[in-house]
Amino acid sequence: MTDIRAILSGAIAQLEEAGVDTPRLDAELLLAQLLEQKRAWLWTHPTEQIAPGVEQEFVRLLARRRRREPLPYLLGSWEFYGRSFTVTPDVLIPRPETELLVELVLVWARKQHASRIADIGAGSGVIAITLAAEMPSLHITAVDLSAPALEIARSNARQLGVAARITFLEGNLLQPLRAAACFPLDAIVANLPYIAEEDYPALMPEVRDYEPRAALLAREGGTALIRELIEECAELLRPRGLLAVEVGMGQAEHIASLFTSNGWDNVQIHNDYGGIPRHVTAETP
Repeated sequence: MTDIRAILSGAIAQLEEAGVDTPRLDAELLLAQLLEQKRAWLWTHPTEQIAPGVEQEFVRLLARRRRREPLPYLLGSWEFYGRSFTVTPDVLIPRPETELLVELVLVWARKQHASRIADIGAGSGVIAITLAAEMPSLHITAVDLSAPALEIARSNARQLGVAARITFLEGNLLQPLRAAACFPLDAIVANLPYIAEEDYPALMPEVRDYEPRAALLAREGGTALIRELIEECAELLRPRGLLAVEVGMGQAEHIASLFTSNGWDNVQIHNDYGGIPRHVTAETP
């Protein structure tokens, strides 16, 4: 049998050779999950022997990671805003910058005593579920075009105890809200596809080859769906209602100008952790 130190050393070297950005983290998380231990346990038990069956499964997962299959899909879950969410190839992997979008909406919602918010392009449900969990007075309507994605979101909502305060609707953008008469709303939040077709080939293999293409790409240089939302959603919001969107790199100024030209007030651009303009918020007149 192989001990923890040896198996991790070999795995890290293989992942480095494959071009994985965080080889040590990835190898440790995979092994820790298989051993049903915390990652820190590996550091304090370097000579612990690995059972042959566990080692075999680790080698299998390691081969998939070497092919650049995303770590969250291998683990089956990923953390967002301090909670663990189930993720599969049917949904995008939650990103840290989206936590900032949630925080922006929460700050606004608490000040405004909001009670009804819609999440457009809900995916795995991380935005809708986090809003519901952080602010018990909220009822969220979560909309997505993908039925498999909505099933993941429903499952996550049940696991995290907020399913009773989230309505899940299948359909494109605002159409399900209109059909179900889910308005007027206090706010709409959206993390829609914003990758331009021409930028797709240059994406990291983990994103380009494994995450759902329909959840990534949009026309008009990646801004078509956001533009449509800006042009059409004001009628579903109460006066001084909020629209908050996540945008791609280099898109924030253009999106802000779309808000302004469509008569929105208090248009603001917000940077992510890396100082990149990543979110745009505005209010109806």
